Amino acid sequence: MNIKVRKELIFKSKQKSMGESTRSKQNPTLFVTLFNESAHPKWLATSVWMCAAATILGIYILLWTYLVDLGLEISDNHYSAWSVGTTGLLAVTAAISRHTLVRKLSSNTLSIFVHAERLVVVAVAMIIVKNVVSMWMHVPGKPLFDVSHHFLPHLSEDSAISKGSELMTNAIPVLGLILSSFQTPVHQARSINSFLRVLTISYFFRIFTITVTILPGPANHCSAAEIESDAIMLLRDVLTNLSFSGKSCGDLIFSGHTLLSFSAVLLIGRALDRNDAMGSLFKSVVRWIVLGLCQVFILFGILATHKHYTVDVVVALIVVWFVVEVFEHGWIPRQYQSVGYMSPISLGSPNYRYFGDSMNEKVEYISIQVNDFD
Repeated sequence: MNIKVRKELIFKSKQKSMGESTRSKQNPTLFVTLFNESAHPKWLATSVWMCAAATILGIYILLWTYLVDLGLEISDNHYSAWSVGTTGLLAVTAAISRHTLVRKLSSNTLSIFVHAERLVVVAVAMIIVKNVVSMWMHVPGKPLFDVSHHFLPHLSEDSAISKGSELMTNAIPVLGLILSSFQTPVHQARSINSFLRVLTISYFFRIFTITVTILPGPANHCSAAEIESDAIMLLRDVLTNLSFSGKSCGDLIFSGHTLLSFSAVLLIGRALDRNDAMGSLFKSVVRWIVLGLCQVFILFGILATHKHYTVDVVVALIVVWFVVEVFEHGWIPRQYQSVGYMSPISLGSPNYRYFGDSMNEKVEYISIQVNDFD
């Protein structure tokens, strides 16, 4: 065939495919309308796709429990075909669901989902280590002397202040999520990802701190009499009891309640200051005072109910401050965040070059993917 004729055919073929592509974009199919995030308004996309992502994360946790059960059954040589089939089906469902979700999400929501996946993995590992420390390694004994326990009134865990402290610990992150919904999609993703990233790195540090030094629990339920009345936790319970709540002992340094609340307080305050950069200093001071009082109330509830020693709270405040300062804007340390810097984590990924703004808050990110997949 003549080369000129071949080029004309190729050119016409490309024009035809481009025309079909344009028509398909102008007249989206029902499938695209229902399952493509960009086809929905912001509020609907945020709610629907966040629920879908949370469902897949729940499938991950359920799959973990099935894998543990199957592993224990195999070790005892009495596993069944039903267990193998159910676990395999759940694994396939998780893989297909994730593949479908990743293809349909926008880059902003996808970055949040990836950060949430990393947090789930680290949080599950931290909870398992916490169970090991609490049930197998903690030795009950006389609580150590603590300044806060000595001077503050001793409140029961059923008191109104204790319940209010617990409620506010969980309410502040929810407040941050609500406030982020008023931001643009790019800035909303940045705010949520910063919080998820800080939690992930802080929980990773906590895995080591709660295991190297195990102090006798100061709470009433950590006494020898209380622990002897409880049944010994089996291996399956240690690996599958993934609840953050519960009466654990020994996992003290550092405080997880302080970690969660102080991370949210710092990031909310910083985000509000950035969004109101031209506002008055008085408004900024008022915001920080309100957030600070909420944090003080949470710390009072933690210490007055003897859930933690003062050193647990102090170390948590220091660690969270350090993590926010260094990792708020990316997975690489702040001092290495510069224009054109390529993170070692992202080598081989052409779209993941990081253009950081850590040295100048006025510099914008080139792309949300740049920071959040780094």
